[in-house]
Amino acid sequence: MKTSPPGLPPWVRVPMVLAALALLGGLALSATLRLLYPHSPAVEQLSSGHTEAVEMPWRFWEATSGDRLLLQLQVNPFTSRVWTIIPDDHLAVLRINGQAVPIDKVPLGGLNDWRNGFKIDLSPWLHNGSNELEFVVDNYLGVGGIVFRPVLGWRRLLVFGALLPWLVLLARAFRLNRVQIVILCGSLAVLCCYWSATSWTSRNYDVKLLGESGHIGYVETVAEALALPRPDQGWEYFQPPLYYVAGALVWRWAQWLGINPPEGLQAFAVILWLVFLTASAGTLRLALRRRPDALAVATAAVGLWPDGVINSARIGNDSALCAGAAVASWFMLRWWRSGKRSHFVWMAVFIAASLLCKSSAMVLVAACGGLLAVRLLSNRRRLRVLTDAALAGGIIAAGMVLSLGRNVYYWSHGRMANILDPSVAILDANLRVPNSLRNYLPLDVPVFLSMPWVDSRDDATGRTNFWNYLLRSSLSGEFSFDGTWHRRIAIFWGVALLWLVVLVLVRLFDRPFPLAASWRNMPLTLLGALWLLSILTLRFMHPFSCHQDFRLVYPLLVPFILLCVRQGQMPQRLLWAISLGSAAFFVSL
Repeated sequence: MKTSPPGLPPWVRVPMVLAALALLGGLALSATLRLLYPHSPAVEQLSSGHTEAVEMPWRFWEATSGDRLLLQLQVNPFTSRVWTIIPDDHLAVLRINGQAVPIDKVPLGGLNDWRNGFKIDLSPWLHNGSNELEFVVDNYLGVGGIVFRPVLGWRRLLVFGALLPWLVLLARAFRLNRVQIVILCGSLAVLCCYWSATSWTSRNYDVKLLGESGHIGYVETVAEALALPRPDQGWEYFQPPLYYVAGALVWRWAQWLGINPPEGLQAFAVILWLVFLTASAGTLRLALRRRPDALAVATAAVGLWPDGVINSARIGNDSALCAGAAVASWFMLRWWRSGKRSHFVWMAVFIAASLLCKSSAMVLVAACGGLLAVRLLSNRRRLRVLTDAALAGGIIAAGMVLSLGRNVYYWSHGRMANILDPSVAILDANLRVPNSLRNYLPLDVPVFLSMPWVDSRDDATGRTNFWNYLLRSSLSGEFSFDGTWHRRIAIFWGVALLWLVVLVLVRLFDRPFPLAASWRNMPLTLLGALWLLSILTLRFMHPFSCHQDFRLVYPLLVPFILLCVRQGQMPQRLLWAISLGSAAFFVSL
């Protein structure tokens, strides 16, 4: 009787499967980006006579008429024929391959809409192969230029399919169950819809435009110079280097691939966000293992939280911090429950990595220290706890030195005003807000419920109240969207979130957590309290409206959602409602 040969042991088979998924995901994403976002060499010919090769999107500083952009576009069968054009200030002429494209039927105001632009079907003029597009732009004031981006339509499925291997890979790594994977597949579809409708220049913070040294300037400097810039050379250069070094590798990969590097950085942001989502879902599974219904709604809430969808396609180190913090939290909870040293070491590694992405990760250091103190007081094997503390402390200290070492050096030489955030010294005075007790208590309910968006420069949107800004920015950041449909959904989000917060607070006082459950989930409780305390401290020490933005403490979302789903059916229904409203909101963009 023949016997089949024994299979590979798990310690060999599992890494092979994960490596295969990573390779497949990398190849699929590279091919998809190459097909959908081809690199487009361009030359500007300004009316002043200046001629220069430029990158898209096109930006220039001249208040003149008749400025021209000549763009070479390689078209393949998968290239969209419908494009979004965002002119700044006025698109006067569009020619393709020497033929004039009629733009007189563009919807009223579209040729001057520097925020949203207009969509136009170019299929009668584009052909497979090389095409030359000529834009003539009149600029009346400030910045001039053109954003030219494909409308993907059904091609979103290609983006979804390219990212799916990464989702499966991460789901296996964080041990998600099938229901969670299905839910996150739905979340990924929504993320792809938002990404395909959002240029890297839209709803972003501190990216590079016109030679400014934002996040992209930092990445580009590392990619081209193969060295870190001095912290005093640009307003984002004080940031810890890990995200920017990784971004430089992505930048070089995009250049080799033949796509616009910022498009590659957007893809990198989405992958980092998938790490955050899957690690957070893994943490929720540990906390809600015996409550599948609550786990499903918690996973959907994390995957479809409105501000999370917006954050997913943003270029910057926030997504890297969220990813590192989520993985560190997953290992933290596993260590707290199992006591395994391997979990503790991995937790320390990812805390150090988070510190190398953003100094906000000091919250993770504080949580680790607090848990160690509790474990030391409650555990008889104190020598083992002290040994673990020394090991983790060394790893975290190394991350802290690598993260802040440059800043300390330049601060000690008088070149930086602040070690953690020197940009505070140059913030716009219009961002400053009052700092009295009434700006913290109570919540301004009428403004919160009536204003769908918060604006960091407009008092009427509730920016002076800490809780108004924090709660509203947790839903849509400090960004606004056009259309009555989106405004109504945003108003509904505010009603549902306020109802949820009040309901949870009332039930917490009425029905406190059982002691056993509180002990088992202590890491998440401590992290939630510390993330909230950190943003309160930042707002109090530096009273600027932007210092109340929920993106600064986004990992707080996981403890908050866990708290909500433990309070009964009504909070769970409200979370489902916010999640479904989010899906409808972003799919319809």
